[in-house]
Amino acid sequence: MDDVHKAFGSLNVLEGVKLRVDEGDRIGIVGHNGAGKTTLLRTISNQDQDIGDINFAPALRIAFLTQVRDIEEDATLEEELNRRGRQFKEIEDEITGIETSMADPTFYDGEWQPVMDRYQELQSLMARSGGGDAAGHAKQILKALDLAHHPLDISISQLSGGERAKVALARQLVGLGEIDVFFLDEPTNHLDLQTLDWLEDFLMKFKGALLIVSHDRYFLDRVCNNIVEVHSMSLHRYPGNFSAYIKQKELFLQTLD
Repeated sequence: MDDVHKAFGSLNVLEGVKLRVDEGDRIGIVGHNGAGKTTLLRTISNQDQDIGDINFAPALRIAFLTQVRDIEEDATLEEELNRRGRQFKEIEDEITGIETSMADPTFYDGEWQPVMDRYQELQSLMARSGGGDAAGHAKQILKALDLAHHPLDISISQLSGGERAKVALARQLVGLGEIDVFFLDEPTNHLDLQTLDWLEDFLMKFKGALLIVSHDRYFLDRVCNNIVEVHSMSLHRYPGNFSAYIKQKELFLQTLD
């Protein structure tokens, strides 16, 4: 993003900010309440700036875990997980359709190369997402999040607040291998220590980029390799985790004395 401005009516939130995100970046976003941290996440992910440029790499794939969990209380646990799994079913159906076409002796009489390129792209996508076994992957995540004891037909409304947060998290994590950039807004809310430890380990193994808004300094210490502070409508980037950011900021403030 370059020279990005964002306002709500007459209230300016971001003014002329710049930020580059590369593969492997795990960026923690910090700042006082109301500084614009969530606005920054949404502006980037939705390319919703008022002025300036936000450019994504071609075919970039993103996922967003919101602070207000997007979850349907009248749905079942299985239905919530399948909101993600349906994406894999669509890919599987397209692969099957191409394979059916390839079995036709006349397939190579036409423009077959673009179709084969698409087939290889889909196969690669399925491999990165765990071989296309969305259901199997979901069961592993449910077990890790201590939700596997619930029947899949249980209503979301019957789960506790903490369990609902876990379901929302599980749904986003299913097939995360296909995602290039993962935006997380307060992902540790309502998570117990065991689940938090598991999430940290999961995110550390994630190959793409992370942008995380969190008030949990210990979580930011263990997961992040860069910190971006939102302050006075500007962004200030510090290399390292949260503890490194605190030390660097203290040194900077000393130079102002």
